[in-house]
Amino acid sequence: MAEDRAFLFLCDQATESECLTRRLMGTPQAGALWAMSVQPGDHIYLFNFNTRVVRGPYSAVSGADCHEPSAWRGKFPIQVKVAATNLTKMADAHLPGAPRVLSRSRPAHVLGAAAPEVFSWIQQFGQPSEGK
Repeated sequence: MAEDRAFLFLCDQATESECLTRRLMGTPQAGALWAMSVQPGDHIYLFNFNTRVVRGPYSAVSGADCHEPSAWRGKFPIQVKVAATNLTKMADAHLPGAPRVLSRSRPAHVLGAAAPEVFSWIQQFGQPSEGK
């Protein structure tokens, strides 16, 4: 994986558990353009925009497709299958020193140049993710 190939999927309390249980990240059809560039091996982060908790990195194990049409009652048909790794952690973006990209109410989905900062921060300040 190239260092900047990292993507941020958004969730809230209503969708987070389904993402974790199904090992599936999803976005609405409007997110198809960026999500279709996800490739197996890319780093994937899940960001709850209400609680400000970020989990990751997960490893993408598929490209984007509608893998499970019934997931989220069909609201997020552009989906990427993921797997937890030994690096997968969770951290609260309210913490001092959180990457600036996570301070936005709806952060960018393609992390690009912010990817190394997010990775370093979650490795340093994150806790093991019980929802791996």
